[in-house]
Amino acid sequence: SVSLDEVVFDTFRGGHIPLSRAADEVVETLRDAIKPIYEPWYDGVEGGGWLDGDDIVIGYAAESGAFAYPVKILNLHEIVNDFIDGVPVLVSYCPLCASAVVYDRTLDGQVLLFGNTSALYESDMVMYGHETGSYWFQVPGEAIVGPLTGKRLTMLPSMTTTWDDWKRLHPDTSVLSRNLGLLSGRSAYNRDPFASYDQSVNRGRFAFPVSEDRLDARLRPGDRGIALQVGESHRAYELLDEDW
Repeated sequence: SVSLDEVVFDTFRGGHIPLSRAADEVVETLRDAIKPIYEPWYDGVEGGGWLDGDDIVIGYAAESGAFAYPVKILNLHEIVNDFIDGVPVLVSYCPLCASAVVYDRTLDGQVLLFGNTSALYESDMVMYGHETGSYWFQVPGEAIVGPLTGKRLTMLPSMTTTWDDWKRLHPDTSVLSRNLGLLSGRSAYNRDPFASYDQSVNRGRFAFPVSEDRLDARLRPGDRGIALQVGESHRAYELLDEDW
């Protein structure tokens, strides 16, 4: 449903290559180069002791309890596949957009498993489904390439907030563990490599291509906001520095 020239792979060598020109072996090599979390582990609330109070987490509340996903971990993994209270859950986060969305992985009665293509569309993460190889645009949860093109995942309620605020709401929360065995050493999660990226894009320095017609002078590209859709009506509300 999109031009294959506009889906671009991060080569991790300071460049990118469009899907239309990417050889099969390149596509295969880049899959899960950013390692998704296929087998998450959780600690009790004390396991978040390494986080600062104003660190951002993605919060998901289920019947059996609450779960916190620190952005400092998601920066380096971007995708979490899990089952929570019998619900197949996908926690997705694109550091370039600071976009956090939680989805139900069930589609037409089938449970999907998601990985990372290492590609981006409009500078937002593109995931892939293991079952059909379809490519999924992260923010709307929509398949844009492959057999499932046009299908959309169902969003689940979640919250983007600070670790302190999430703990106030859910003092017994579980928190995604750093002890996942995916990176060498827990300290890899201590820094935020995207902390100043919003300032870079506000100067027009995008890491990956963005269509000119998607830019809008009413807000700067790096400004954070809340998007609201009710039926076919859409609104955007800027988050000011004091709000974030």
